[in-house]
Amino acid sequence: MESTAVKVFNLISEGIFRFQGSYQAGVIKWILIVYTLMMLFSIIVLARRYSAIYDYFLWGNKTKKRLEREKQKGKKPRGVKVPETARELVEAKLNSVNPNDWKIAVIEADKALDEALKNSGAAGESMGDRLKNVVSQDVGGDLDSVWEAHKVRNNIVHDANYQLSSEMARKAVNSLMSAVQALSGGK
Repeated sequence: MESTAVKVFNLISEGIFRFQGSYQAGVIKWILIVYTLMMLFSIIVLARRYSAIYDYFLWGNKTKKRLEREKQKGKKPRGVKVPETARELVEAKLNSVNPNDWKIAVIEADKALDEALKNSGAAGESMGDRLKNVVSQDVGGDLDSVWEAHKVRNNIVHDANYQLSSEMARKAVNSLMSAVQALSGGK
């Protein structure tokens, strides 16, 4: 004698087996396949539209490598505006509403000045040493403001709680980039 639970199980399994071979099951299977393909296509379109997500899934944290590869191939990088010069990078960061971007702008401007000092042949092991070995006319006439801007950069780098206002960042960046321009012959 079979129990009630076994009888119910047998009835359900017989119904499922009969349904699997029916016309309706084939139609439902094809509808689900088409629906699945549409969902996959939608996910791909959305991922490409939002390039950060696309980059994460495709490249992980290798976005810089992808940008370098595309640049080597002569393609314009998709989804990311890559600054061509240090000035463009500094301006982009300076125009941000994020105070951390202002700090980056000052640091990048300071790096650009250090490179310009090295290229001009200024002697010294550090940026401070190189600044000591230039005359005011070499950096556009205002060596004191360049020193102040470099001190702002040092405060940013050495004090994690350093508060930088937009105006202070703009002043420091303008001093540093003016010096870069003067050292590079007004380019």
